[in-house]
Amino acid sequence: MVSSPSDLPQLADVLPPIAPPLAEVGFRAMGSDFHVVVAGGDADTLLGHARERVEALEQAWSRFRPDSDLSRLNAAEGAWTAVEPETASLLGIAVHAYDVTGGLFDPRVHDDLVHAGYDRSFELLGTGPHEAVPQVAVGQHDTEADAHSRATREPLDVEVDDGAVRLPAGCRIDLGGIGKGRTADLLAAELVGLGADGACVNAGGDVRARGWSSDGLWAVEVEDPFAPEGPGSVVGVVDGAVATSSVLKRSWADATGRRAHHLIDPRTGAPADTGVASVTVVASQTLWAEVFAKAVVVAGADEGLALLARHALDARITLSSGEVLTTHDYERFSPWTTSSGGTSPVRAG
Repeated sequence: MVSSPSDLPQLADVLPPIAPPLAEVGFRAMGSDFHVVVAGGDADTLLGHARERVEALEQAWSRFRPDSDLSRLNAAEGAWTAVEPETASLLGIAVHAYDVTGGLFDPRVHDDLVHAGYDRSFELLGTGPHEAVPQVAVGQHDTEADAHSRATREPLDVEVDDGAVRLPAGCRIDLGGIGKGRTADLLAAELVGLGADGACVNAGGDVRARGWSSDGLWAVEVEDPFAPEGPGSVVGVVDGAVATSSVLKRSWADATGRRAHHLIDPRTGAPADTGVASVTVVASQTLWAEVFAKAVVVAGADEGLALLARHALDARITLSSGEVLTTHDYERFSPWTTSSGGTSPVRAG
């Protein structure tokens, strides 16, 4: 079951009677660094499950694996395609996310990403310094590609029925961001179900916490997009999620030498250029934090703040100028400082 974006439990002020021991593992998956921490339970079994589960979901959802559910679906040209139950569920969620963001989140960005130069796994793309990244200006798509992009935006017609999915002919989708968010949600729940007292899954900066850490709440570090190696701000959650989207994190040189990034504005088919450098959202589930972080980058600060207010979500927005904006309740998630001790933070962003 997927809850509403803002259905976030209140932070608890009590600690478990006995602090459970922590165990952790890090690995590469989905083109990102994964970091999984479990509190209590059989650490070897839990961390082994984490690796296996993430690999299975990547096999289903990767656009870079030709035999994945997603690749077969994108190649089906309008035919019904049998997929894993998790894939059918994720596509249904993606349609709902499109609706609740008014189209600012749109999974039909596959061809736009390829057109912008993101045509292979990110670690295979040459990347340069991230400071002073010029955006690809709106309207720099060639006319044919841009017309195709706009023509496929309305409506989002995805049919899901008992483990099979149908996309319109010519429609290709990407599930990269929402897929990582959904992975964090599923895995954290499964680890607790398998006996962990608590679990925290960091899927490339998309973080999901469930249950107890050794000190009651999980501390998540939110990096400064302009100084990623320096100390960041910290938010704390017990059962909730934090995700960051940034135009500076995944950028590359396109065929003309311009810098491009992976956050596509579905209204133009080009990388978003709204004066927003990064957005961090706190939500009930990681997939919702990811969806709304991306939507606010695409919308820009003013429209983005209005969108967050409509869905009762809290966020931190860093503008390209370096100015930081926050929703008025965001600071209630900041109980941890570098001098307070407690659970070492995991990074979101």
